[in-house]
Amino acid sequence: ILVCILLLLFNPYYIFNIGFQYSFIISFAIIKKRKWIKGNIIKRLMITSLIANIACFPINVYYNFEFNFLSIILSIIFVPLINYLIFPLAIIVFFFPILNNIFNFFVSFVEDINNIFSMCPYFYFIFRKPSILLIIIYYVYFFKTSNFNNLLIHSIILITLYQNINKIFDEKFITFLDVNEGDACVVKIWNNVYLIDTGGGFNIDYSDNIIKYLHSFGINKINKLFLSHGDFDHLGSSYNLVKKIKVENVYFNSNSYNDNEKKLINVLEDKKINYQRINNYTFSFNNVNFNIQSFNLKEENDSSMIFNIVDSSNNFKLLLMGDASIYTEELYMKNNKLSTYNVLKVGHHGSKTSSGKEFINIINPKYSVMSVGKNNRYGHPNKEVLESLKDSKIYRTDEDGSIMFKIKNRKLKIETCSP
Repeated sequence: ILVCILLLLFNPYYIFNIGFQYSFIISFAIIKKRKWIKGNIIKRLMITSLIANIACFPINVYYNFEFNFLSIILSIIFVPLINYLIFPLAIIVFFFPILNNIFNFFVSFVEDINNIFSMCPYFYFIFRKPSILLIIIYYVYFFKTSNFNNLLIHSIILITLYQNINKIFDEKFITFLDVNEGDACVVKIWNNVYLIDTGGGFNIDYSDNIIKYLHSFGINKINKLFLSHGDFDHLGSSYNLVKKIKVENVYFNSNSYNDNEKKLINVLEDKKINYQRINNYTFSFNNVNFNIQSFNLKEENDSSMIFNIVDSSNNFKLLLMGDASIYTEELYMKNNKLSTYNVLKVGHHGSKTSSGKEFINIINPKYSVMSVGKNNRYGHPNKEVLESLKDSKIYRTDEDGSIMFKIKNRKLKIETCSP
């Protein structure tokens, strides 16, 4: 407690440091529950490991959205190694630096063991990011409980329930992710997840960012991945994404495959992931209807998928235009009876080649979303397009970061995350 107070007096922001939180919560938990640590050395190590892992569970889930249950066993190996080998060697090397190579050898040995077990995916479980209130309740219960068996049983039950929370509660949201001058959009309906485009730039891969975002909602698979067209800024991150997270089905537009798409298809075939081209594709889930159209035209942007998403239970309509041009908008208007929409994902990052006045006047969006890179070289969004959309509330990823539209009980909640 004295060390904790001194550190916080020195720098109050240590309270937000993950290492600080791990160190003091786990240490405090072991000291507070020391009367439970009884029996032979193996039993004591096992109980200590369980206490430490139960204590740090909320921190792991809050920051990493996952927990490796193998760490409970690994602690039994690592705690003696650290206590009786690494720490004493560290002190010796401080006074006799000539032994530094020996110290480094054993540190590398411990790290290698950790890395081997870390690569095993079977003990990793994804958890939704908990609220601060839920974490406080968890720790109040943890420190108030006086019986080890009760704590262990109740922790197993609560963790199991929490891990399956997405299967219990109905949830609908659509998030336009900030992927610079590209597109990526997550649609979650209950426990089904659809990803529209993945973003991508030269030497920039957004796959880890996308997966981290999905994990924060307890999502560990993508039911449908739609790639609106074959431009790199819409599918560039898909190459690694499909390797790192389970993807059930991938959909391409109706145009012939370009080099970017062919490269991805090689990965899909290697991973045995289903894929197909679509020009008019409809499906429904939980009162949400999807109609996806793509025109087989010469230009890649002209052939971009257009997503018409209607939540009939909440009277909510979204139109996502990909990189569709004014020419494609005119074709779409001829083939569909359009009316006003709640949300428009503006075509081609707000370029002047999209968002014709006639098209905007018909759909008359209440909210407009532009996926735009900050200080991009194309000058997106175009001033004329901004003028055409002046009657709507405009959200931009370069100014607002990622933008979430959450729909529940006919009410819309909009959240942004500053870039």
